[in-house]
Amino acid sequence: MKPQNLIYTFVSYAAHYDTPWGHGVAVDGIDRTAALAHKHGIPVTWIVNGRSVPVLRERIAAWHAEFGDDVILQTPFFIEDAGADKEAFKRRLEEDWRIVREAFPWVRTKVAARGKIYNEVIEALEELDFSGMWGYCWEQVWWDGITHNGIPWGSWYVDPARYKAPHPGKGRIVACEWTVRDLNATFHSGCPVIYSTDPNDVLRAGLCDGGNVEYWKRLFDVYLENTAHNDQVFFLQQQEAHEMEFTERFAVFPAEHVEACAGMLDLFFAYVASCSVTLTTVPRAIGMYGGANAETAPSYMLARDAGGRPQTNEYTVTLGGTAAGPWPKTFLYYDKDCQLAFADGECAPRRLRSYVGRTGMHDDTFDARGPQVFVRGYEKTADRIVMTFEIGHAPPMPFGLAYWDDLSGCEVEFCSEGAAAKIILDELVFLRLRLTGGPTAVELRLRRGGELIRLSADGEPGDRPSLREPAEGDDAGRERLLIRHVKALIAQSLERDVSLRYLAGEVYLHPKYLSDVFKRETGVNLSDYVTDLRIARAKFLLRKTTLKIRDVASMCGLPNQKYFASMFKQRTGRTPTAYREG
Repeated sequence: MKPQNLIYTFVSYAAHYDTPWGHGVAVDGIDRTAALAHKHGIPVTWIVNGRSVPVLRERIAAWHAEFGDDVILQTPFFIEDAGADKEAFKRRLEEDWRIVREAFPWVRTKVAARGKIYNEVIEALEELDFSGMWGYCWEQVWWDGITHNGIPWGSWYVDPARYKAPHPGKGRIVACEWTVRDLNATFHSGCPVIYSTDPNDVLRAGLCDGGNVEYWKRLFDVYLENTAHNDQVFFLQQQEAHEMEFTERFAVFPAEHVEACAGMLDLFFAYVASCSVTLTTVPRAIGMYGGANAETAPSYMLARDAGGRPQTNEYTVTLGGTAAGPWPKTFLYYDKDCQLAFADGECAPRRLRSYVGRTGMHDDTFDARGPQVFVRGYEKTADRIVMTFEIGHAPPMPFGLAYWDDLSGCEVEFCSEGAAAKIILDELVFLRLRLTGGPTAVELRLRRGGELIRLSADGEPGDRPSLREPAEGDDAGRERLLIRHVKALIAQSLERDVSLRYLAGEVYLHPKYLSDVFKRETGVNLSDYVTDLRIARAKFLLRKTTLKIRDVASMCGLPNQKYFASMFKQRTGRTPTAYREG
């Protein structure tokens, strides 16, 4: 795994309301939410509007300075508030953003927030130089007046002409989901509201309570596991502040419900903070996405059954009942052209959605029917797996295939031209291709290697460390050269994952073998060596720069500031702040 590739953000509604269920600004809920998150070093992204900013100005400014909190702007409803008039919508949005900028001059990235999204909303955001739209709900139908069936999960560039589809290139608006869903359970049950990270929904469904968030932990672990083959995995969680208080202003849920949700968040925040993931805000996450991706980034997610089994009660039967697992592990994928899903053992996609050439925004707009797939010439030996997929007639469209097996130690030896193959967690090979209309044959050959070392012609390190072959029988020379390249790789990768498993994968060795060689050659454990380098870099940055502590921690590969401070004090006897002050 590469835990720093998981980008965790926490969002809370902090707007002003005049509704049947509450009036004003939920100050008590906002303070309570802030205290829970900040206790664990988690910054909060607050959704504000023009009427809540004056009430919260001093609070949020102080939290920004101390914890890195940020704000995004609740938009007016396009139909209900702006009468479906884009220019009226823009005027309302501009006025509220002016209020935000005057109160919080440090705001740089303009992000809007609302669940009811339309093409005109995305067009208006582009015209007003916004960068993100929070509020997308994967697979949701009807609930809260939101139907987003067909969209990708996570983050992606939005096409302003098709607000549910990825942009064909690098769009100007990055989509952010309302709150993370359980991909496996949502896919198989069709119940994204129940199987989610929204505290109220999960509590009412009986999946978690104030003293038990094991379901959430298992779900988080599924996302964390997928950092092994994704450069960015976004885990966004949301809880409305007005649902975190029981007062005369707001009593959306009973007091005991509010207490239970607070307990759930406290437990889960502690778990997230212990996992060395990247903790940030939505505006910063959007900046990270835009800086890393020239188009919507492919998402490869092997989703396992997280074990959530909801109760049968008034809430879970509202939409006709809630299906419960166990379900098979399922591989889900999307890119700018398609969305695919494969259940364990299936070669052809169980779900195929094509975003190419589709313009309507109805529920089934993107659904496509895939062709029949057969496999011939299948051979499996101790060191080799060979097969050919035969695909029947089908319209031109994006497509994919999967082969499920124990692929430990395997690598792709050959894949037919026009198809790209990727091994996912040693459990399946995913092949991405494009159908042209006629029958297609795709050959796949896998080879199971041993302790392989990649060689280059001159023995110099390139994109990956490489080793010149020492003289025959010179095992000591081979190991010294290996360790020299591993040290160089560590030095170049301190901001990223430098776990034993990662390093072993980079030099094609078994992790235990690499660990033993490193200890034998250097006299120290590999993990201690990495930590010593990180602390040395931290010392330099603390004394020689004015970077904030959290930025120093991130640049040293320890984005969890609380964990960084603890490790720094353990190694140096002083806190980072004390060390900086001399």
